[in-house]
Amino acid sequence: PSLRNIAKTAPYMHDGRFQTLDAVYSHYHSGIQQTQNLDPSLVTGIPLSTQERAQLTAFLNTLTDEKFLTESRFAPF
Repeated sequence: PSLRNIAKTAPYMHDGRFQTLDAVYSHYHSGIQQTQNLDPSLVTGIPLSTQERAQLTAFLNTLTDEKFLTESRFAPF
């Protein structure tokens, strides 16, 4: 799925269990369930420092398209 407007599309994850991007980062740091089909790159989680979390959030916020969100021509039918 697209990351466009991710800052405006909470809740996150396939089941909407996280209300913030920081909660998503925490999940990928230490909340991953170890299963047989888990991608090997996720076995140790994805630890991000406070600075890295802030930088990632800042980047994701740049993907917000205010024009798309406010122009009537882009409104659903």
